[in-house]
Amino acid sequence: MSGGVPLWLTVLGVFGSLGIGASIGAFTTHRLREKADRKREDRERDALLRLLLEEIKLNTKLLKSSVCEGEEEESAQIASRYLSFTTTETWRATRVRATQLVPENLLQSLVEYYSPLEALLIMLRAKGPGTDAGEMWFRSVLQRALGDEKVAVPPTVKQAKEMLKAQDKAQKKIADYLRTT
Repeated sequence: MSGGVPLWLTVLGVFGSLGIGASIGAFTTHRLREKADRKREDRERDALLRLLLEEIKLNTKLLKSSVCEGEEEESAQIASRYLSFTTTETWRATRVRATQLVPENLLQSLVEYYSPLEALLIMLRAKGPGTDAGEMWFRSVLQRALGDEKVAVPPTVKQAKEMLKAQDKAQKKIADYLRTT
């Protein structure tokens, strides 16, 4: 090109006049915003899961603190004087957002843990401070020895067993998930 404008500048001017430059800019901005939003949601999900994991660990620690050496762990945890002090506060505060951010299989484990725990805490509050932990322990031991059909197991024991079964599973799934992300 002699004494004129370079070809690339002419081509750029033509694209610019057609609005393609603005379209490319808008598309790039949109993609960058999506990536930033995804990164923010990943951080939020991981933080939420860490908070829930800490709540589950606290509940586990409370229940295991009352297990004496040589004592069957599940029955001792069901009869623990700390059972009514377990908490679901973090779950209650974050469950709506958890349904939006947490993968389905992990969310299912959380629901399997927190649903029986919340039901159990309601039952324990309804019974009041006179809840007989000794009876709960005895029925739990009898049920394991004789089977479900031979022992009248109160709903509180059933809920406690269901919660304890899901507790370790939920802890493990969250920890595994956080390790892989």
